Amino acid sequence: MFVPLPTSDRLQFRLFQEADLPFLASMFADERVMQFFIGGTRDLVQTRRWLAKRQDQWNRFGRTLYALEKKEGGLVGYCGFIRWEIDGVAETEIAYGLAREAWGRGYAVEAAVACRDFAFARWTLARLIALIHPENTASSKVARRIGMVLDRRCRVKGVSVDLYAIDCAGRPEGGTE
Repeated sequence: MFVPLPTSDRLQFRLFQEADLPFLASMFADERVMQFFIGGTRDLVQTRRWLAKRQDQWNRFGRTLYALEKKEGGLVGYCGFIRWEIDGVAETEIAYGLAREAWGRGYAVEAAVACRDFAFARWTLARLIALIHPENTASSKVARRIGMVLDRRCRVKGVSVDLYAIDCAGRPEGGTE
């Protein structure tokens, strides 16, 4: 059965597979990659749990975080959607993470634009959000480049984060890549 996923010029989105575990374990063990992630680095057991949670999200909600591959091959990270309840409101986050070797190539913006456009075209959402550590300037720049604005600071899992948002009605027509 064909299931539509986001698309972009240089990246292919797909569901994670068990074979992706070594890549993810390496990425999640990298302190620089994980410095702004809630809970920090992850060991192999935690990475397996993370992978299982992605499959559970897909099965329950029909959306999840997707593996990101360069079209010519090779994983670079992930991008996709996480459902949250924040201050009693259901929200859908665009979340992304890249292996260090993929930084600085525009993949985060490209993937986030693809996810933004996919979500607003397919689902009835008032807005999309991004939850970003206040010191994570690179991710804040990505959020702004895809049309998000800082909405407020809130707490998620006991951690203070900046909540960026883009309303469906106010979204730009393309990326600002």
